[in-house]
Amino acid sequence: MKPYAEVVFAKEGPLRYVGHLDLARAFTRAVRRTGLPGAYTEGFNQHLRLTFAHALPVGVSGARELCAVYLTERVSPGEVARRLSATLPAGLRVVEVAVRQGGKGSPFAEVCVAEYAARLGGATERVAEAVACVLGSDRLIVQRETKRGTRPVDIRPHLSRLAWDESEGMLRMTVGIGEQGAAKPTEVVECVRRELPAGADLPLLALERTCLRTAESSPPGAK
Repeated sequence: MKPYAEVVFAKEGPLRYVGHLDLARAFTRAVRRTGLPGAYTEGFNQHLRLTFAHALPVGVSGARELCAVYLTERVSPGEVARRLSATLPAGLRVVEVAVRQGGKGSPFAEVCVAEYAARLGGATERVAEAVACVLGSDRLIVQRETKRGTRPVDIRPHLSRLAWDESEGMLRMTVGIGEQGAAKPTEVVECVRRELPAGADLPLLALERTCLRTAESSPPGAK
């Protein structure tokens, strides 16, 4: 099995509007320019072997996103970080790198939890009460668009943490993601809005995914 560089990176500023395919292209170009020994797929149309953990929604920034860059030989984490930092475009920032031995399947297969920070404006003086109501609810029904139309979904089982930081105007949440079920951060914000008095305005000013992790662990330095 080939080694891979596990790159923890931030996606910031205008690049939060870059989609997943363009993100993969940016990493591919950067690896080629660095001269790192990247591993490529076989066949006529070869591609650099890259794996990302759970695509970030367009318009959402990420503080600790995950990318695995497969290599043909081991390179020190510091060297990978130095070379990528010099070639990635502004808005993609290397946070840390670890070099690991590859195995079967995706290295991020067990990542099933995401933490988000939502900056809110408007009627924030009532948010603490609304958050308490949301956490006290047995069910949180939202209307979700699917290929078969709109259907009701209970996101309460996938919301494990919700806290209001009044000093920063920030709603922090921990939600499940992946095939076992998920709660979208915008859906959580909508549930909070529903608990406010009629006519209260609570705009979502900015949204950041602060980390991705497994159910049992949290990366160092995660917010």
